[in-house]
Amino acid sequence: MADERVHRTFVGLVGGQQVLPATWTDHVLQGDDTLRAHMAQEGSAQGHEYYRDCWWVFDSARGLYAGHGINGQHVYIDRSTQTVIAQHSTTPHAWEDDLMLFGTDVVMRVLERFA
Repeated sequence: MADERVHRTFVGLVGGQQVLPATWTDHVLQGDDTLRAHMAQEGSAQGHEYYRDCWWVFDSARGLYAGHGINGQHVYIDRSTQTVIAQHSTTPHAWEDDLMLFGTDVVMRVLERFA
């Protein structure tokens, strides 16, 4: 099942083999005051708590974070509900703020239904 493969990748397993250290996702979710202060200063229209190791963390306590790629590629992970949502799409431009905000809003609404 594709969804199971994606979920296993984000907990460090592929084909039953540990390919990422078991503590890797824990590290991403261990924000610190410096990271949070920087995000507060810069602001985040998407509601990110902080950014670490190429991951945007929405809620570290819940384990809710995302990877945002170009042209509409995104993956959202919610450890509290063991949910992974991968968005595969293409947009005319590498980054479009309005589409990003809309897509994140939709995904957050879906994830709230699982919480």
